[in-house]
Amino acid sequence: MNARGSRMWMVGAGAMNGGARAAGLNVCGLGLRALASMVVVAASAVAHAQSMPQVSAAWVRGTVSGQSATGAFLAIESSEPVSLVGARSPIAASVQVHEMAMDGAVMKMRPVAAVKVEPGRRLELKPGGYHIMMTGVRSTLRGGERVPLSLDFEGADGRRITVETQADVRDLGAAAPAAPANGGHMRH
Repeated sequence: MNARGSRMWMVGAGAMNGGARAAGLNVCGLGLRALASMVVVAASAVAHAQSMPQVSAAWVRGTVSGQSATGAFLAIESSEPVSLVGARSPIAASVQVHEMAMDGAVMKMRPVAAVKVEPGRRLELKPGGYHIMMTGVRSTLRGGERVPLSLDFEGADGRRITVETQADVRDLGAAAPAAPANGGHMRH
């Protein structure tokens, strides 16, 4: 913008500040400076929300009567480096991030302290790989129900973020959903 344009804006802003009430531009008694500050704060909140990990396609395997363990599966994307470091759900006594991996000829499942989510990459938690293990499940989970999940992430700066999501319960015999068309894949 040229100096004249900037000056015109400044003059316009000054004129509005003085005549804002007459023009109906003084929102709830706030001047333009206060309104501008609110816009900056709102833009900052939007930027923060966009930098949070995004969780999609969350589902939980259904259970039968007396079954006390199940798994939750989902996809995570983030614009910044984060690690999934924990999970919680009110439907289970214990919720952990787990990995299934081959140890020789034996498939083993074990808890992991963290799973890295690389910026711009899709991390899939799916059967046979990383997943959320839920034990001490308090009731039978049936297809069509929804399960609340809280996922804890840690950023490269050590800041902790919790993302809340709802996972669809799929009947015990239901197949895992098909891989996304965008070529999503699991990262180790």
